[in-house]
Amino acid sequence: MKKIILGFDPGTQKTGWALLEQDGKKIHLLQAGCIDLDPKLSLQKRLGALFRSSSEILKNFRPDAIAIESQFVGLNPKSTMAISMSKGILLAAADMLEIESFEYTPLEAKRGITGKGNASKEEVKKMCSLLFQRPFDCPFDTTDAIALAYCHLNRRRMKIL
Repeated sequence: MKKIILGFDPGTQKTGWALLEQDGKKIHLLQAGCIDLDPKLSLQKRLGALFRSSSEILKNFRPDAIAIESQFVGLNPKSTMAISMSKGILLAAADMLEIESFEYTPLEAKRGITGKGNASKEEVKKMCSLLFQRPFDCPFDTTDAIALAYCHLNRRRMKIL
């Protein structure tokens, strides 16, 4: 049975997204990209743009679920709060279409795609290139979104086995 998962790596300037399909044991990358948000705009305007863009992606592709990065609490509380708001926007957009969401830490996503939780962003990007047999000339936000969706599909596959 085919499953389509949309991975989201939330941010206030760039939000990566990736659509993966699992067909039996095979996982295919259908599409991936990055929602670029103008840093000159107010946070409210960027969040509004993120809501509109993510809603459009969700409506167009109708994934079975989304995989989203759980919040990392960094040293900068202001940045952490803003990214949390972005995550909330993505969760609300998915909920409006009754699409289930699953959260994974950066460590889980990295381990899910590279086999090690302390992998660098460059290693994640390289593994994405190896798995999907294509180069990725895109922001790390996009390959992080691929890792999140891939992590979810692998966990789902393990539960089936």
